[in-house]
Amino acid sequence: MTPFEVPSGSARLVGEAEGQGETVVLVHAGIADSRMWSPFADLLAQYRRVVRYDLRGYGRSGLPPGPFRHVDDLAAVLAATSDGPVHLVGASMGGRVALDLALERPDVVRSLVLLGAVVSGFDADAPDPPLWAQVAAADRADDLDGLADAETRMWLADPDGSRLPAELLDLVRDMDRIALRNERSRIADERPTEPPAVDRLDTLTRPVLVVDGELDLEDIGLAADLLADRLPHVERVRLAGVAHLPALERPVEVAALVRRFLGAVEG
Repeated sequence: MTPFEVPSGSARLVGEAEGQGETVVLVHAGIADSRMWSPFADLLAQYRRVVRYDLRGYGRSGLPPGPFRHVDDLAAVLAATSDGPVHLVGASMGGRVALDLALERPDVVRSLVLLGAVVSGFDADAPDPPLWAQVAAADRADDLDGLADAETRMWLADPDGSRLPAELLDLVRDMDRIALRNERSRIADERPTEPPAVDRLDTLTRPVLVVDGELDLEDIGLAADLLADRLPHVERVRLAGVAHLPALERPVEVAALVRRFLGAVEG
């Protein structure tokens, strides 16, 4: 595994690369950092060159003051770590970033895998999810630990902490706590991509694999429905018994699914 730091504006984005072959770049979820890709990344690196990094304000990547775009940061990572179009795998918010970049810079993207992805500009008409009251109460109380705990259990469909292994829940709490601390500092603002992806989905010419979990929040399922309906070259897979982070919950299954998709794209 080869560590790297990529400058992007005033930020330095920390990550690592492993494996050989076609490059796959992993973009993590907004409740996580690049640790969410273990062991998924190691499984995929047996067949591809895998690049993963911590987005600005997540994990090991700091959050300098001022406006920024995660899309610009991702473009900087691609320019520094690859010499041609790459496959992008984005989870949740990372899926939004990957999709926005593919629409803005299709020349640097060969294919997209979107796992429980958010779509910029899409506001689903969905009721508040279970545990939302706990999330809102912890936020109002400025209880960072309570907020990370409630968000983790909400997003992973594990209200009493018994569905998933304790170490997995602890990892997500720790990743989310770092993200929340930086977000609540309010020293930097992400500028939206204009026009948003929801208005341009039918223009994307790259092949896309859309994956969502049966147990995920309703608005994520509605976003997956939208992508499956509007993207020109799309495959849709819904995984039974899985919530918001399929690659973390079922790394072997999702790695095999992604490997099959990439093989078809490259073949």
